[in-house]
Amino acid sequence: GERRGLRKLETNHCGKFGLDLEFGAFRHANFNGTTSFINIGTATTWNSIIGNNTSEGPIFSFSFWFNSSDLSSYNSVVDFSLGDIYIYIASSFIGFKETWFNSTSGVTTSHDWAAGTSLSTDQWYHVVITHDATSYANVPKIYLNGAELTITSAIQPTSALTKSAISGVQDVFIGTYNSSLYLNGSLDEFAVWHKVLTAQEVELIYNSDRALSLKGAGVDDDVVGWYGMGSDHDVELQIHDLSGNGNHGLGNAISLSFEDTTKPSHHKI
Repeated sequence: GERRGLRKLETNHCGKFGLDLEFGAFRHANFNGTTSFINIGTATTWNSIIGNNTSEGPIFSFSFWFNSSDLSSYNSVVDFSLGDIYIYIASSFIGFKETWFNSTSGVTTSHDWAAGTSLSTDQWYHVVITHDATSYANVPKIYLNGAELTITSAIQPTSALTKSAISGVQDVFIGTYNSSLYLNGSLDEFAVWHKVLTAQEVELIYNSDRALSLKGAGVDDDVVGWYGMGSDHDVELQIHDLSGNGNHGLGNAISLSFEDTTKPSHHKI
């Protein structure tokens, strides 16, 4: 085959430390729907990165590529300590949940938002969810393939005394919620920011496709968690955090795959 020089390697470089597009093949992580997950650290660790416990709600954006083998039930994408922050997907919607804490009464409440859409199995989609939770009145934004969706269902906080918090005792998991709801399919380029991505940044990430992703969009410098799901040094038991923060993921029953990039279904739709 063709020998690749340094410039070719730079073109295909996915993150600060690894390659995601190598010899014409995308890499991604597969989840079996029953036991697969990636543990990316404790709630305390992530609260220090994107939140401020109950004194100030977190500010964050999540970006990932998603391909499901079964959309008949919830696909759990990421869960921060049993629903402090939870992203889930089914055939007709993309859902997002937060737990809020009332500093006066001590009562916690769950708040949910969902954007209606129509998703198919065995198809790659790009999803971004952003939220400035420093105010109870702020509504999350959900994007699919670079375009903002309409929130069709919402349970919005109603009191300024409540704050969103990452304060639970459970860890943070990609691919499962409470070891009961799992992701059945594949993930790629899962990333977190401690800011609200703009609509322009979301579109840039989507248009950069999975191979170049954040680097191609120029939004990799301030990312606070970045899991390429098959970058240079990744193995099934450890998925590296390419952000430089060192919160490497511990994989359980996942597998890493290569794809033939000549197949249209492996590119953005």
